[in-house]
Parts: sequence; structure tokens; C-alpha cells
Amino acid sequence: MGQPVIIQVENICYPILAIVGVPANLVTIIILSREICDLSKCVTRYFVAMAVADLSVLLQCENNMQVVESPLTKV
Repeated sequence: MGQPVIIQVENICYPILAIVGVPANLVTIIILSREICDLSKCVTRYFVAMAVADLSVLLQCENNMQVVESPLTKV
């Protein structure tokens, strides 16, 4: 329990967000890329861009968690 509270919360929340967010964003990208929805091309591209941006943030946070966890586990 030598870790600060914020690190403990991040260790719980980020994996849950990644488990839910990565598949949801991938499914969103796949469905919208097929262009079978009755949305305009502008709206479809916007939603795909939002899903890609969200996916990149989730993956970046997961990479940062691995970097943050390794020094703390050595202590």
C-alpha cells in the first residue's frame, strides 16, 4: 500500500476502460467503414475520426501504465 491513491485508482480504472473501449471503438470503426449506415459521409468520417482518436488515447494510456508500473514494482 505504499502507492499513492491516484496510482491505485489508475491501476483499477484504466484496464477496465481499455477492456471496454478498445473493442467498442474497433467495432465502431468497422461498422462505419462499411458505409451501410444511413449517415452522410461527413458524419461518418467524423465518427470514424472520433473512434480512432479515442482508440489511440486508450492505447497510449495503456502504454503509459506499463511504464509507470515497472519502477513502482521494483521498489
